Amino acid sequence: MPLNDLALRVLNLIEKNNASPFIFLNAKKTTHICNNTMRYFLMKNLPNYFKDTVPHGFRSSFRNWAEENHNYSRRAVELCLAHTNKNKVEKAYLRSNLLSKRIEIMNEWNKFLTSKLK
Repeated sequence: MPLNDLALRVLNLIEKNNASPFIFLNAKKTTHICNNTMRYFLMKNLPNYFKDTVPHGFRSSFRNWAEENHNYSRRAVELCLAHTNKNKVEKAYLRSNLLSKRIEIMNEWNKFLTSKLK
Protein backbone atom coordinates (compact mmCIF):
# COMPACT_ATOMS: atom_id res chain seq x y z
CA MET A 1 0.00 0.00 0.00
CA PRO A 2 1.38 3.45 -0.85
CA LEU A 3 2.20 5.54 2.19
CA ASN A 4 2.74 9.28 2.44
CA ASP A 5 5.94 10.86 3.77
CA LEU A 6 4.58 11.36 7.28
CA ALA A 7 3.51 7.72 7.59
CA LEU A 8 6.90 6.57 6.30
CA ARG A 9 8.69 8.75 8.87
CA VAL A 10 6.60 7.23 11.67
CA LEU A 11 7.33 3.72 10.43
CA ASN A 12 11.04 4.47 10.17
CA LEU A 13 11.07 5.75 13.77
CA ILE A 14 9.27 2.65 14.97
CA GLU A 15 11.59 0.39 12.98
CA LYS A 16 14.69 1.98 14.51
CA ASN A 17 13.39 1.34 18.02
CA ASN A 18 11.76 -2.02 17.45
CA ALA A 19 13.33 -5.36 16.59
CA SER A 20 9.91 -7.01 16.32
CA PRO A 21 8.29 -7.80 12.96
CA PHE A 22 5.13 -6.07 14.27
CA ILE A 23 4.60 -2.33 13.99
CA PHE A 24 2.12 -1.92 16.83
CA LEU A 25 3.17 -4.00 19.82
CA ASN A 26 1.14 -5.10 22.81
CA ALA A 27 1.96 -3.76 26.29
CA LYS A 28 4.44 -6.57 26.95
CA LYS A 29 6.11 -5.85 23.58
CA THR A 30 5.95 -9.53 22.69
CA THR A 31 3.40 -9.55 19.85
CA HIS A 32 0.98 -7.27 17.99
CA ILE A 33 -1.86 -5.36 19.61
CA CYS A 34 -5.20 -7.14 19.92
CA ASN A 35 -8.22 -6.32 17.76
CA ASN A 36 -9.82 -4.07 20.37
CA THR A 37 -6.77 -2.02 21.38
CA MET A 38 -7.56 0.89 19.04
CA ARG A 39 -11.22 0.89 20.11
CA TYR A 40 -10.22 1.04 23.78
CA PHE A 41 -7.74 3.81 23.01
CA LEU A 42 -10.42 5.87 21.28
CA MET A 43 -12.93 5.29 24.10
CA LYS A 44 -10.38 6.40 26.69
CA ASN A 45 -8.93 9.40 24.87
CA LEU A 46 -11.73 10.97 22.87
CA PRO A 47 -14.32 13.35 24.34
CA ASN A 48 -17.71 11.84 25.24
CA TYR A 49 -19.40 13.13 22.10
CA PHE A 50 -17.13 10.75 20.13
CA LYS A 51 -18.01 7.76 22.33
CA ASP A 52 -19.44 5.81 19.37
CA THR A 53 -16.27 6.22 17.28
CA VAL A 54 -14.76 2.96 16.10
CA PRO A 55 -11.51 2.34 14.18
CA HIS A 56 -13.39 1.12 11.11
CA GLY A 57 -14.99 4.56 10.96
CA PHE A 58 -11.66 5.97 9.80
CA ARG A 59 -11.80 3.71 6.75
CA SER A 60 -15.39 4.76 6.16
CA SER A 61 -14.40 8.42 6.44
CA PHE A 62 -11.74 7.90 3.78
CA ARG A 63 -14.21 6.15 1.49
CA ASN A 64 -16.79 8.94 1.87
CA TRP A 65 -14.16 11.67 1.34
CA ALA A 66 -12.94 10.01 -1.87
CA GLU A 67 -16.47 9.55 -3.21
CA GLU A 68 -17.80 12.99 -2.30
CA ASN A 69 -14.80 15.18 -3.08
CA HIS A 70 -13.00 13.60 -6.00
CA ASN A 71 -13.49 11.83 -9.26
CA TYR A 72 -11.34 8.81 -8.43
CA SER A 73 -12.29 5.48 -9.87
CA ARG A 74 -14.19 3.26 -7.47
CA ARG A 75 -11.68 0.47 -8.09
CA ALA A 76 -8.67 2.62 -7.18
CA VAL A 77 -10.33 3.72 -3.94
CA GLU A 78 -11.26 0.14 -3.05
CA LEU A 79 -7.66 -0.92 -3.67
CA CYS A 80 -6.52 1.85 -1.30
CA LEU A 81 -8.65 0.12 1.32
CA ALA A 82 -7.07 -3.24 0.39
CA HIS A 83 -10.44 -4.55 -0.76
CA THR A 84 -10.32 -7.36 -3.30
CA ASN A 85 -12.54 -7.89 -6.30
CA LYS A 86 -14.86 -10.85 -5.66
CA ASN A 87 -16.15 -10.95 -9.26
CA LYS A 88 -14.02 -13.67 -10.93
CA VAL A 89 -14.61 -12.47 -14.49
CA GLU A 90 -13.86 -8.84 -13.69
CA LYS A 91 -10.81 -9.88 -11.68
CA ALA A 92 -9.47 -11.86 -14.65
CA TYR A 93 -9.51 -8.74 -16.85
CA LEU A 94 -8.57 -6.07 -14.32
CA ARG A 95 -5.05 -7.04 -13.34
CA SER A 96 -3.44 -3.67 -12.61
CA ASN A 97 -2.89 -2.66 -8.99
CA LEU A 98 -3.27 1.02 -10.00
CA LEU A 99 -0.29 1.94 -7.85
CA SER A 100 0.29 5.41 -9.33
CA LYS A 101 -3.38 6.33 -8.90
CA ARG A 102 -3.38 4.96 -5.34
CA ILE A 103 -0.31 7.05 -4.53
CA GLU A 104 -2.10 10.14 -5.86
CA ILE A 105 -5.21 9.36 -3.81
CA MET A 106 -3.29 8.72 -0.60
CA ASN A 107 -1.26 11.93 -1.06
CA GLU A 108 -4.50 13.90 -1.44
CA TRP A 109 -5.92 12.17 1.66
CA ASN A 110 -2.76 13.12 3.54
CA LYS A 111 -3.12 16.78 2.46
CA PHE A 112 -6.74 16.75 3.58
CA LEU A 113 -5.94 15.27 7.00
CA THR A 114 -2.90 17.42 7.71
CA SER A 115 -4.79 20.58 6.68
CA LYS A 116 -7.23 19.79 9.50
CA LEU A 117 -4.38 19.68 12.05
CA LYS A 118 -3.34 23.29 11.46
